[in-house]
Amino acid sequence: MIPIIKQLIHNYHKLVIVPQKRALSRLSPAQRDHITNWLSKHEFPLKQEPLLDQLSIRRIEELACTLPTLDGTIPLLSRRLTNQIRKGIELSPGHSLVFCNPVAPEKDLESDATISVCPPPEPFVRRMWASGSFRFLHPLYLGDEIISERSVKNIDIKRLDSENPMVIVEQEIATSVTASFDGSIISPGRAEGPCIIETRSHVYIPISNKRRSQKVEQTLPESDFSFTYIPTDTTLFRFSALTFNAHRIHLDKEYARNVEGLNERLVHGPMTALMLLEVIENNRPSNLRIDRFEYRATSPLFINSPITIAGKWTNDEEVNIWAHSYDNVVGMKGRASLKRIGS
Repeated sequence: MIPIIKQLIHNYHKLVIVPQKRALSRLSPAQRDHITNWLSKHEFPLKQEPLLDQLSIRRIEELACTLPTLDGTIPLLSRRLTNQIRKGIELSPGHSLVFCNPVAPEKDLESDATISVCPPPEPFVRRMWASGSFRFLHPLYLGDEIISERSVKNIDIKRLDSENPMVIVEQEIATSVTASFDGSIISPGRAEGPCIIETRSHVYIPISNKRRSQKVEQTLPESDFSFTYIPTDTTLFRFSALTFNAHRIHLDKEYARNVEGLNERLVHGPMTALMLLEVIENNRPSNLRIDRFEYRATSPLFINSPITIAGKWTNDEEVNIWAHSYDNVVGMKGRASLKRIGS
């Protein structure tokens, strides 16, 4: 895990121009003691308040008009889902990301307008969605009522004595059905227990004093399929609204440049992960379904710049997939295992 996080932070710094006024090189002894004492007050797993939601037709219609794989922008490569959305159809992999998201009044948001789970104290003010995974155990259907049971599995502090200290917050989210779309508590043949088990890792780092603007060139492997799109202001606004995420790094250009020190607003990590799943879903054999998926962010991806999702089959039931910018900087890597439908 740690080499992955180190690579993400290294590439992040190479894509930012950070204001000197908030520069920080190493933590002071008092800061190190403060963050260590903060961590000592937590016991794991740390359960969060469960969240309830309904897999509404309206929400999926809005998502279908947001994702380039679904909105028909690229007719031959997009699947038009809007004409098929109705109660009882199976929820596509990853679409659970727009349900059961926490809410909070504006006064309770972090300084960057996020709703954070166990955010560390200053100076760890920069948050990145670093990695995650999905296990798709049982199908969910539009109209189902669901519960999301969340816990913080672990918080890890790394490299406190270096110039690149970090705090890693790992979550686990188990989503289950409480009432089926057909009105029953649990429909006949529907399995009890979690339908999806998801993990998420957020990394918190201090403002850095490094001023680097060069981009890391990546050598890209050959792909079996690909999909290219341009995330716009509208795309990011809509995805932020769907996930009730006001993180200013996605919406506020001046904030992204002047506070976070970025060249532009960033594409959401979970949106890129969802796009990886979407492109797999568009290119999988019809007799297979996605069983497991894991992903990790490696570099920021920016608004109004072409992003290509490309995949390579490693065998009949496993695929590697990645997202890269127009100049071949890989922003996210993923891997999916598929299994035969009905098995």
